[in-house]
Amino acid sequence: MSVVETLSSRGPAMAGAWRATIATEADDILMPVMVTIPAFDANLQWGPCRWMPRGNSVTFPVRGDQALVIFDNERTPWIISWWPF
Repeated sequence: MSVVETLSSRGPAMAGAWRATIATEADDILMPVMVTIPAFDANLQWGPCRWMPRGNSVTFPVRGDQALVIFDNERTPWIISWWPF
């Protein structure tokens, strides 16, 4: 059983928003990134996660930036906010 299946089988364990760290960098605006979620496992990468640019400029998340991640009804992680480290 995968980590996602294990966590989601416990019901609301994946509900809410989770503090994460960007683990891989995006080279363009359409490229998803991977994150780590220390509350689950600081070494396990989750994703690929879609993200949105911040503000009016197109800046990309880079490794080490902090993020807030949610899981949708299909257990897909989404970055709903991120901030440069």
